[in-house]
Amino acid sequence: MANTIVEPKKIEIIAKAWGKSTKPAIAFQLARLGLKDRGKLINSISVKIKKRFGTVESVRFEYLYYGLFHDVGAKNVFGKNVNLPGLHWKALSINPKLDELGDALADYFAETAIKNIEFSKTKS
Repeated sequence: MANTIVEPKKIEIIAKAWGKSTKPAIAFQLARLGLKDRGKLINSISVKIKKRFGTVESVRFEYLYYGLFHDVGAKNVFGKNVNLPGLHWKALSINPKLDELGDALADYFAETAIKNIEFSKTKS
C-alpha cells in the first residue's frame, strides 16, 4: 500500500511562493495608476496565508485601506465630495498570475497521485 499523502505544509509552501511572486505584479499595477501616495500603498502590500484546520484556505494580499477605493471606486470620499473611479487594479494584477498557482498545485497533486499508484500481480 502506498504511503504518500498530501502534505499541507507543502501546499502552504507553494501558496507562499506564489504570493511572493505575485506581489511585484500588484506593485506594478499600483505604480501604473499614478497615485499621489502610491509609494506608501506599494510598500504596504503584504502576503498572508489563511489556514483552517491546518490546511491552506486562501492567499490574502493586504494593503492600506484606501487601495480598495482605488480598486472599486468610491463616492464622497471622507465626506469631501470627491469621487474616485474604480480602476480594477487587483484583477489586472492577480488574474494573470492565477494560472501559475493552478499549475504549481496541479503538479504537486499529480506527483502525489503518481507516487500512490500501485501495481498488483493478478492471476491469469
